[in-house]
Amino acid sequence: MAENEGMSPETTENLSTEEGRTAGTGDTPSAGVTTPGTELSVAELQEWLRRWVAEATGQSIDKITVDRPMEEFGLASRDALALGGEIEELTGVVLNPTVVYQHPTIASLADVIVNGPPESTAEATDDQFYTAGYAPGDAHDIAIVGLSTRLPGAGDTPESTWEFLINGGDAIRDLPEGRWAEFLSEPQLAQAVAEGNTRGGYLDQDVVTGFDAEFFAMSPVEVERIDPQQRLIMELTWEALEHARIPASDLRGESVGVYIGTSTTDFQLVAAMSLGETDPNVPASAEGYKITGSASSIIANRVSYFYDFRGPSVAVDTACSSTLVAVHQAVQALRAGDADVALAGGVNMLLIPMTTLGFDKIGAVAKDGRIKAFSSDADGMVRSEGAGLVVLKRLADAERDNDNILAVVKGSAVNSDGRSNGLLAPNPDAQADVLRRAYRDAGIVPSTVDYIEAHGTGTLVGDPLEAQALGQVVGAGRAADAPVLLGSAKTNFGHLESGAGAASLAKVIMAFQHDVLPATINYAGPNPYIPFEQARLKVVDEPTPFPRYSGTATVGISGFGFGGTNAHVVVQEYVPAAPVEVSEPFVPDADSDTLDVASTDVVAEAEAVAADAVPEPEWSADRTEPLPVILAVSAYLPSRRRRAAADLADWLETEVGQRTPLVDVARSLARRSHWRSRGVVLASDHAEAVAGLRAIAAGKPGPGVFTADAPAAQGPMWVMAGFGAQHRKMGKQLYQENAIFRRTVDEVDELVQDEAGYSVREMILDDGQDYDVGTSQVGIFTIQLGLAALLRAHGAEPAAVVGHSMGEVAGAYISGGLALEDAVRVICARSRLMGEGEQMLSDADVRNMALVEMSADEVAALLPEFPDVEVAVYAAPTNTVIGGPVDQVSAIVGRVEEAGKFARVLQTKGAGHTSQMDPLLGELAAELAGIEPTKPKVGLYSTVDKEQYYAPGHDPVHTEDYWVKNMRHSVYFTNAVRLAVDSGITTFLELAPNSVALMQVLGTTFAAGLPDAQLIPTLKRKEDESAGVIAALAQLYVHGHAVDLGSLVPAGPYADIPRTAFMRKPYWPKMSGFSAGGNARVPGVSVALPDGRHVWEVQAASVDDLPTLVRSAATQVLADVNPGASIAHAPLPAGGTLVTTLTPHPGGASVQVHARDGAQFRLLFDAVVTSGAALPVPAEPATSPAAVVESEVEVVDTAGFGDRWNPDSGQTVEERLALIVAESMGYAVEDLPMEIPLMELGLDSLMAMRIKNRVEYEFDIPQLQVSAVRDASLHEVGKVLRYAIEHRDEVQAMADQQASGESGALSVDDDFVNAAKAAMEAGQDPVAALNQGAGTATDTPAASEPEPAAPATPAAPKAEPAAGAALFGGGAAGSDQDNVPPRDAAERLTYAAWATITGESAGGIFDTLPILDEDTAEKLAARLTERVGAEVTVDDVLDSETIEQLADVVRTLQDSGADVDGFVRPIRARGENSDAVPVFVFHPAGGNTLVYEPLLKRLPEGTPMYGFERVDGAIEERAREYVPELRKLQGEGPYVLYGWSLGAVLAMAVAQILRAEGADVRLVGLIDLAIPAEPEDNSPQERLERMRRYQAFAKKTFNIAGELDDDQLRELADSSEEEQFKMITDLIKMTGAKIPGGVLEHQKTSWIENRALQRVQPTHYEGDVVLYLADRYHDGAIELEPRYAERRPNGGWDEYLPNLEIVHIPGDHLQIIDEPRIGRIGTDLTAKLDRIISSGAGKGS
Repeated sequence: MAENEGMSPETTENLSTEEGRTAGTGDTPSAGVTTPGTELSVAELQEWLRRWVAEATGQSIDKITVDRPMEEFGLASRDALALGGEIEELTGVVLNPTVVYQHPTIASLADVIVNGPPESTAEATDDQFYTAGYAPGDAHDIAIVGLSTRLPGAGDTPESTWEFLINGGDAIRDLPEGRWAEFLSEPQLAQAVAEGNTRGGYLDQDVVTGFDAEFFAMSPVEVERIDPQQRLIMELTWEALEHARIPASDLRGESVGVYIGTSTTDFQLVAAMSLGETDPNVPASAEGYKITGSASSIIANRVSYFYDFRGPSVAVDTACSSTLVAVHQAVQALRAGDADVALAGGVNMLLIPMTTLGFDKIGAVAKDGRIKAFSSDADGMVRSEGAGLVVLKRLADAERDNDNILAVVKGSAVNSDGRSNGLLAPNPDAQADVLRRAYRDAGIVPSTVDYIEAHGTGTLVGDPLEAQALGQVVGAGRAADAPVLLGSAKTNFGHLESGAGAASLAKVIMAFQHDVLPATINYAGPNPYIPFEQARLKVVDEPTPFPRYSGTATVGISGFGFGGTNAHVVVQEYVPAAPVEVSEPFVPDADSDTLDVASTDVVAEAEAVAADAVPEPEWSADRTEPLPVILAVSAYLPSRRRRAAADLADWLETEVGQRTPLVDVARSLARRSHWRSRGVVLASDHAEAVAGLRAIAAGKPGPGVFTADAPAAQGPMWVMAGFGAQHRKMGKQLYQENAIFRRTVDEVDELVQDEAGYSVREMILDDGQDYDVGTSQVGIFTIQLGLAALLRAHGAEPAAVVGHSMGEVAGAYISGGLALEDAVRVICARSRLMGEGEQMLSDADVRNMALVEMSADEVAALLPEFPDVEVAVYAAPTNTVIGGPVDQVSAIVGRVEEAGKFARVLQTKGAGHTSQMDPLLGELAAELAGIEPTKPKVGLYSTVDKEQYYAPGHDPVHTEDYWVKNMRHSVYFTNAVRLAVDSGITTFLELAPNSVALMQVLGTTFAAGLPDAQLIPTLKRKEDESAGVIAALAQLYVHGHAVDLGSLVPAGPYADIPRTAFMRKPYWPKMSGFSAGGNARVPGVSVALPDGRHVWEVQAASVDDLPTLVRSAATQVLADVNPGASIAHAPLPAGGTLVTTLTPHPGGASVQVHARDGAQFRLLFDAVVTSGAALPVPAEPATSPAAVVESEVEVVDTAGFGDRWNPDSGQTVEERLALIVAESMGYAVEDLPMEIPLMELGLDSLMAMRIKNRVEYEFDIPQLQVSAVRDASLHEVGKVLRYAIEHRDEVQAMADQQASGESGALSVDDDFVNAAKAAMEAGQDPVAALNQGAGTATDTPAASEPEPAAPATPAAPKAEPAAGAALFGGGAAGSDQDNVPPRDAAERLTYAAWATITGESAGGIFDTLPILDEDTAEKLAARLTERVGAEVTVDDVLDSETIEQLADVVRTLQDSGADVDGFVRPIRARGENSDAVPVFVFHPAGGNTLVYEPLLKRLPEGTPMYGFERVDGAIEERAREYVPELRKLQGEGPYVLYGWSLGAVLAMAVAQILRAEGADVRLVGLIDLAIPAEPEDNSPQERLERMRRYQAFAKKTFNIAGELDDDQLRELADSSEEEQFKMITDLIKMTGAKIPGGVLEHQKTSWIENRALQRVQPTHYEGDVVLYLADRYHDGAIELEPRYAERRPNGGWDEYLPNLEIVHIPGDHLQIIDEPRIGRIGTDLTAKLDRIISSGAGKGS
């Protein structure tokens, strides 16, 4: 780099004042010497110079020759300066600093000093040298059509780069925080960095370390091991193509060249330093990624690989000219035809400190870190990093494709300095030569150039050398007032080295767009060694318009590599060619006798040519409503598609977006890359566009919205409908509005008129004409051909065609099997004969046709009874069209209807495709004689030849016999469609004036096991025909089929829509740090002492935490190490040295860690480790990483209880009781109905125990053994409680009796309740009733044996606490459908609202509700709306027959409630100025995060909780989508992440990502995430058994009648989860079972997510985790998956989670998340949050 780029700071530092005597005046001879003033001869001076060089270099004079460059003898630039000074003293000749570079040998230097420079002559080459013989071909000029930049300080777009430049931006700054951190653990290197000049042009650290691995479909393991230069060029390629509006997807497999300039290989050292840093979760083979990841050659190759570019792929390394050489090679490739598109650019990154420190050491770096190109105070360069790319095309191609042409490369050249004064020394003659070559290649005279974007590195020597060459070539022949302007982007950005040309190109390209040259900053005045006036050069020191000396702005860009490779590129602004003026055609004078027929024809032809010159617009402008446009968004993943839709919707709502015409937006989107996951919005205005895009973003349906997560595997089948699709106005609107359709109809109409004698066009346009059996077939055929032409005009093509009956004719033409003329003959003959035949029928001859819901076999079984009935059409597996005598057809229809199936008689007089057609066949064959079928070009699924597929290129099919058979024989439509499905076709596009065939296609695809076939209509009766075609094209596009979206919008401007947003995450190799010694890798350098101890020394910066250091050290000398007790004495220091001492003893060792500061040691950490046998002496038990906290059920846990109730608090007994019951049962207090028996509200025995304990504690009443109250409401229980409070002594006596065994449990039954209530209502004391119920006498409590106690309710299950029956409740709800209580929050809310409004109990959630009057329904809807926070309508209430159905409405609204921001639900938002640590919770399988509300109630007031709701994708995809939102809320942490069921899996996945990014993940809480003991069995038999179990579940849960047979179940078992659920729900709908759609959607989500949950595989995680483990899974789960009955010990997590704590919670998987068990989790989490807060953590940064 240095000298060849003029970087000779030693020279500039040693310039004497004498050396500057003649500078800057414009009269210094170019040779660098004044007139000689010495008597020395050339030979004498040569001898003197030989001796001087020998002495300076310490060599023998014999080795110094006069013909070799002096630098080769070891003469440095500093020596050259000293030599110049001594020559001046010896000879009196004044030299300038460049003389040694101009005359590098002793011979040439002596000659110029003694004899003086030759006579100065003007540039010898004249204009003819550049222009003579210049005859460029069409491929010579190269257009720049796209640009992407990532330059320091200048943002990440070309526009932000321009703003930076025009505003005089300065990118130089101090070393960014975190840069080179891995090297700073080495003290000497850290000191050098601290003391050195490390200022530079640095990119932000996240640009260097960040990358969107998911977008580029790369594994994080690989990305970590890839040079960020490779990663950045991948991004810039995408951005450059997007800027060029060239879809990357369109270039797959094409001849696209990639030329990237690159010269630094810093990442090789970074990668090498990370060798040996093994990760147990990463395969050893991953290290191989570092080989390709750090090879500079792969930078271009990786781009070609990912984008599938097939042109040349070249990494160019010529140091600082690399980018311009890359551009030169790309230009040559385009000219030679080696590529049709090329990407060229360069990249540079400063990843290690050594190179920068080296340049600083030799004094090459400017003192203030700023390049001062051509300035008087130039003192060196400064290193920088960044990248840029341009997209290049041949100019002719770019103009043809209507590309946005930013600039034109007119010429370029590359050469070498050759044998200059040393390898690194520049050669001004070579620089001048490369200029001449470049301008000759461009055919441009250099004296007309406006501006030179110079190499300009800012040294007093390098800049004059470059200026000298410019003066000789570009400055020659200019007038004094027309200097060439001069500047350098290096003054703004620093020296990007291999990427320097990218910054220069970007500057010039953007200057063309804005017609102004930015100022070259840091210019203090002219360099004293540059004769600016003589050379006709002028530095641009302020923004300056292009002078346009030639009329066109012309720029030259220079780049010089430090090894001698010089490059120059000539660029011009793009000036579109003026349109060719067509002279007026000659029209003879009217009086002239020359006007004849021939001349009239000429005029007509001229008029026709003129008309053709302005093509007719495709769509009419006469529509009353604007035509909808297609707004297409796509991405590789559905989550990215949703994000793109949201970004576009946001932009459309901005002021700029609202001003931008929607068609301009569609035009821009059409030229975006089209990836596999697609969505479209059909919109006519901005409001529709935004609404549709919001729907895509939310993953919801909407009007005009179509989405697909993945493309169809095969192309579409075009379905040609048959008779029955006609209607009176068919095709009329489309004919009037679309020119392509109109031209096709007109073309067909001419042939129809010749063939049939009437105009089908007139029938389409004339509403007064009706179609008959003949004309309707011709009309349908004509419309089908018009639709095919229109679709094909916009890029759509069929993979195959199928025709239904007469649709075979259009199919024959579209497939290429018949010429248009022959196809018209066939349809006209066929339709005429059928029409005439129908007219000849007498009443006795009439035959009917009917569609019946019967299979082919079922119809065949009937036919013996009805011998004259024939099968006309095999339409679908359960739909068949029959034809025959009226009475027989009617009888069959009646029989089908009696069986409860569908049947319909068709409106026809004749029965097509039956023997009734026989009389017509001979005439049809005669009329079609002579047709000439051809080989089909598109695959044909025949409905004439049963189950036959004719591939493209098959022998001709459509003979006369084929059409006879088509009219007479059955139509095998379902057979053809089934054959297509079996071949993999899933998309069916119907071409018809009205959609009639798709229903039959649906029946076939569903029966074939394809429940989600894409069925797309084109036109529909009474719907907008033009919009229908556009919608069809949109749906084809969505499903991955070819559609030219750009052709659907007229030419016009492009909207500046948001570009693709990368979601970068940090990826960097894991390493311990750089070290000259060996103490940078944990545990450090080791030494064994004679007394058996071991000592390690390690850099503190290499250590993450002290326990890990201890374990790492111990495992080096001990086997089977387990950590024991430890004491932290002081925190881990940020720097310095740590000393670890291990003292072994039987059973393990003790370990100490000290911080060393000089000779002083400070104890940081004490620990004990065990190894093998136990310690020999008893020791205090150490806390195991997997410590188990047992639950003691015999002790009442008061955690989560309220304070004791105080009668003076103002809170009534009933209010406190309601609060206790609500919290224990999961109700909101305001929802709890006081008059409904608690059993009906869902009370179970454990809830009752919790209520009993809290009541006794908070009201301070004695503990009573009381049997269940089955029918007591909260209102009634409150009265009993008030009695107990007011009669404590008596109740205490009763409790004492029970405790001593003298009395049984108090039986509080219906009689007790009624008696107590009656007593209280009468104003009497209910104590008598109480005592009677207890079996005691009020006067003599222990006088006699108590009466036997009333039988208690059945005991609770053994897993439940058994401290006595609760005062308030009984057993769990039964499993039958009657009186089932509410099961979750939505059902509880709904149940309570019903009771509150109606004053009546709803019974069970499945019980049929009474019909409400309108007023009550309105009140209930209002109540639910208020409680849910989203509208529940009166219709929702009235349409729901059960609480379960109405609760589903509530649940759906809760899932998408107004409080949910995207997918984040602030269950309790963080208060203003709060530092509380939030708890982040994740949705369970099939549910939402409102399930955690009971947990929130158990946490300290003010604890924030945020729920993360469902998003699509795999577990890791979801987690990665969550992380950015988590970061917004909590920054770097600390993070507390909790989840139940699937939520626990998501919490763990998020924790893994956050920890990998360096965030502080303090705690992960897994609520009952346990792995079954047995792995999943996915054998065919078990899959079948699973389907049987699910069938039984559906039958029991939804009361569905009927069962699938084993074959159907087996087909179901072999399908994917999505397909399984689709098939099941479709079957459920077919049974007529009345199940709300929301319930089905909930079941689908649960189904898929539970299946995903079953396949979760544990991964290793080092952070702190607590597992709240229930006793078992719930019965429902075990019923469906019997292997769930047994769990692995400790949930199966021991081996994966080294820092695992387990808390056992009694009960099952469903009970654990609700009251009262959630109280235990709340207590534990509260304690953990307290510890986190006490450590000083709080609100994230």
